[in-house]
Amino acid sequence: MALIGALLPIVLLSKMLASYVNYGITMSGAPLALGGFLVAALILTPEALSAIHAARDNQLQRAVNISLGWVLRLQRLG
Repeated sequence: MALIGALLPIVLLSKMLASYVNYGITMSGAPLALGGFLVAALILTPEALSAIHAARDNQLQRAVNISLGWVLRLQRLG
C-alpha cells in the first residue's frame, strides 16, 4: 500500500508533464519520436551514471553488471 501511495504522485505528475512535452514537440516541429527519446534518456541516465561511477571506483564487476542491465533495458524500449 505504501508503494502505491509513493508512486501515485509520480504517475500523476508524469502525465501532466507529458502534455507539456508533447505540446513543445508539436510546436517546435520536431519529430514525435523525440518524446520517446526523452523518456528513454530519463530512464537510462541514472543507470549510466551509476556504471560510470562504479568504473571510476575500480568496481569492474559492478560496472559491467549495470551496463548489461542498461543494454537489456534499451533493447526492450527499442
